[in-house]
Amino acid sequence: MDIEQLALLVKKYIEVSKKTELKPGISYILERSLKIDALRTLIQKELKGTNDYLRLFYMVFFLFEGDSMEVAKYKAFNELYYLILQEVGDKEYIEMDCDYCGGTGRIECDECDSYGFADCSGCDGAGGFTNYADGYEDCEECEGQGEKVCDYCDGQNEVECSECEGSGVIESEDEYVFLNNEYWVFYGDEVSDELSNATNKSNNELIDAYDILDKIRGSVYLLKTESESVKLTLYDFEAEFGDYYDAQGKYSVNSEYNLNDFDLSKSFNISKFSNSYVIR
Repeated sequence: MDIEQLALLVKKYIEVSKKTELKPGISYILERSLKIDALRTLIQKELKGTNDYLRLFYMVFFLFEGDSMEVAKYKAFNELYYLILQEVGDKEYIEMDCDYCGGTGRIECDECDSYGFADCSGCDGAGGFTNYADGYEDCEECEGQGEKVCDYCDGQNEVECSECEGSGVIESEDEYVFLNNEYWVFYGDEVSDELSNATNKSNNELIDAYDILDKIRGSVYLLKTESESVKLTLYDFEAEFGDYYDAQGKYSVNSEYNLNDFDLSKSFNISKFSNSYVIR
């Protein structure tokens, strides 16, 4: 079965199953289609990877928009884009491995030089005393050994790190800004141009990306979000993007590709998420 026949089959199913007269968006078409086991299996059998899955669902979207099969196929095979946005997220101090103990929470005991035993304080390490009346007698505290288990480390050779109080982590001296990645697919050369123009006009290459994507809400598909995928010190962030509070919540266009130039199958596939199937 070729992709045109699959598109007509999916469109027929959506027509039967949708409960409103509104034209379905790409997310609705994709998730409703993948929910049916037989249809999902057929799509995976007949098509070759994630790019073609998306082309199929966009063809159905364009057919619902009133395009002919020829036009729908042309758009799906030539004007789909893969977009990676980075959102300026929260800033905060972070926990880091303690430099003093290397993140273990323990350091060598200075009292016994990490030996576990120390000279007996009762006999100064001699093990006993010379008694002129009775001769030599062993020290009762160390039973003549001259050393005792170290009181500071209990013979463990190590003690709790004083810098991190044994936790192995300390709070960073610098605040860090987190950048959150969002992975999208969208349709349209005009949208691509608008994202580029907005970036070029911005002094710091940060834009209100949703103002642009919201204009084509029905034809954009969010593949995945990754929280706190990148972090920069506040100093480094502001050196590149300016004041944090002016930048918070805005987006930079990390990467953008025509779908013909990027194989999404290496990173995304049909998968079960919660109680439904998605491309993620």
